[in-house]
Amino acid sequence: MGATVSGGGAELVPEVMGALIDLLRPETVLYRSGAKVVSGLSAPVAYPVKTQALQGYWTSENPPTQIPFSEMKFGSRQLSPRTLGVRDVLPYQLIVQSSLDMEQESRKDMVATVGEMLDRGGLYGPGTGGETLGLLNMPGINVSDDLTGVGTFQEFLNATAKVATATKQNNLG
Repeated sequence: MGATVSGGGAELVPEVMGALIDLLRPETVLYRSGAKVVSGLSAPVAYPVKTQALQGYWTSENPPTQIPFSEMKFGSRQLSPRTLGVRDVLPYQLIVQSSLDMEQESRKDMVATVGEMLDRGGLYGPGTGGETLGLLNMPGINVSDDLTGVGTFQEFLNATAKVATATKQNNLG
């Protein structure tokens, strides 16, 4: 007999269950970076977009010539509704008998899954099959796959120039 012997008393000793150790998940980044969710869409929607900002100029206190005029420019971007879903099945007996609050655990997991899916779609989505077109797959967005080592200051300046050129060419600002 003993507390750990099957058939000799182990069945009489209750198991003590600690807290659930959750999955290690990546932190979501799109919302913290300023992305917005537009809810309630039932049809494509066009949004006005500023495509060119005013230009600023440095000059002396009494400039020999007037500062040139600049103007803002505007365009529009078409957004189409997308749907993301998560589904779970919780048997009633599991909800009633589990020492964990399974409904709360399911809701928490759904929220985390939706966050991951929004980040994945917003960053890497192919834009097909109902999925969003991710930032890294948008035409005109330059992506570098050279992540080896520390860059030089000249490489930084070159990358900054590429971003500035792409921004003007694609009417992004």
